[in-house]
Amino acid sequence: MAFAGNRFVTSVLQALNGETGIVECGFVRSDETDAKYFSTPLLLGVSIIAGWHDIVVNNGIVTGHMHVCVFVYVNTVTQGNKSEGKVHEPTD
Repeated sequence: MAFAGNRFVTSVLQALNGETGIVECGFVRSDETDAKYFSTPLLLGVSIIAGWHDIVVNNGIVTGHMHVCVFVYVNTVTQGNKSEGKVHEPTD
């Protein structure tokens, strides 16, 4: 986690200093999958997030695994929210 944090912060600082084309994954609200929040490739810029890239998978086997993983993830979050008795929605 320390390495990932260091890499992300270094990339953000480089983007803030005007470097272009810097892409790092970040756990953000996304329409890429059925999950409300998902790790998505982000294009970093002087405004921190300049845009994001679609998740591209060109392999049918990988696409199938991705759908299964997202399904399990969404169900796990749903079950966790039910056991708490409430739904935790982050504020935007």
